[in-house]
Amino acid sequence: MWAHILRDQLAVDADAFWACVRDGVLPQRSRPDVVLPSLPVGLVRQLINAGVAEAEIARTAVDEAATRMATIWSTPPTDEPG
Repeated sequence: MWAHILRDQLAVDADAFWACVRDGVLPQRSRPDVVLPSLPVGLVRQLINAGVAEAEIARTAVDEAATRMATIWSTPPTDEPG
C-alpha cells in the first residue's frame, strides 16, 4: 500500500519522500516550474469575435491581449457596403 501511495499519488520514490520530510528537499516533478497566467475567457471570446486567430491568441500574454482589445474597441468600424 505504501509503495502505491508513493508511486501513484505522490509520484516519488522512498528516497525522495524522506529527503523531503527530513530535509525539506522538494522532489523533482515533471510539471513546469513557472505557470503563466491564462487569458480570461471573456477576453478570449472578444478577441475571437473581433477576428483574431485562436493560434495568435494562445501565444499572447494577458497585458498584450487587453491592449489589443482596447485598440480594437477604440478603432471606429469601417463602413463596408453590404
